[in-house]
Formats: sequence, C-alpha cells, structure tokens
Amino acid sequence: MKINALVTNRASIERFLRHLSNDSNASGCNGAGSGADSVYELRFSNAGNYTLDLESAAFSPVIYAQTQCGNSGSEVDCDAPFNNDIAQVSFSVAANETRFVWVDTEVGAGDYSLTITH
Repeated sequence: MKINALVTNRASIERFLRHLSNDSNASGCNGAGSGADSVYELRFSNAGNYTLDLESAAFSPVIYAQTQCGNSGSEVDCDAPFNNDIAQVSFSVAANETRFVWVDTEVGAGDYSLTITH
C-alpha cells in the first residue's frame, strides 16, 4: 500500500499493518523487514533534518527511507531494533524533496504510530 503525504514541520500518522504483503526489505539492516509493509511517499516542503519515529506495541518495527521507491540501492537510513517497540530513522532533505519511507515488520502486524519531526 502506497500513501502520499506533504510534510511541513511535524506530522503524526496512526495506521495498522494487517492483510498486507511483504513488498520490500531493508538492505541496510541486513535484509530486515520480511513481514507486512506499507510505504509512504513523503514530500517535505521545508529543507532540513527530519526524524521519523515508528512505534508499535503489536510488533517489532522496521523502518527505512529511500530516495527511489523500492530501490534498495537508494536507501538513506534504516533501523530494525529487534525486540523493541520503537524504530527511528533520520535524514536531510532539500525543500520539496521526496523520500519513500517503509513501515515494515519482521513478524506480526497491528497498530502503529509514525511521528515525523523537523
């Protein structure tokens, strides 16, 4: 599932991973993320540094960001803190630049919160 969003300075997204397939894995986290996933196409209106926190009590979260959707060679950051309920990535963007952010899991599914701060 691909979701488009425009980010100014801060955003919070609450969704769930259920009945979704495994479309991608994080190359920089040793291939983590073999469970259900969802991708966000985020365009950042303001240049600068952004941090994205993925939190779930239902599964061990995996998060990674790419400059090109589905291209593992374009990965700019990833985090797969196994047995933890929070994963985090950080990166810099120019004004109106796009990043593809994957919300993924190793095992399981359920509710999650994705918080974006600038």
